Amino acid sequence: MEPPARRCYSPHIGDAKKHRPATKPPQGIQLMPSSSLLLRNKEIIEQAEQVLQESREFFQKHGIDPDKAAAYFESITTPEMRAEAKAAFEADMQAIEQEVREQMVSRASQPSAKPSARTTPRPPRQMI
Repeated sequence: MEPPARRCYSPHIGDAKKHRPATKPPQGIQLMPSSSLLLRNKEIIEQAEQVLQESREFFQKHGIDPDKAAAYFESITTPEMRAEAKAAFEADMQAIEQEVREQMVSRASQPSAKPSARTTPRPPRQMI
């Protein structure tokens, strides 16, 4: 016979079996607040849109139709050239991912600026 599930008395935790600890980032990695992250993402998107608009203006200034240019370059490239370009792109992406991993490991190995106050969860309070 299985013992009954232990119940926590905190209204925030609920059934002890369902409770999962929060995932923490590796030591030494600082997380940005969500509002800062959203602002940064918005800035990056605005920069990308600005670059796209500048490229459209460049094509228009020189009388080039972007769709026709894309079709032309598609027609003059061979499948081997496309495969080579794709392989180069994949290699670049792998190199970038490796560099990011190395930076994360490097940051994780450096001592944190402000140490965590608690490393273990608080013991449950005794309810009276």
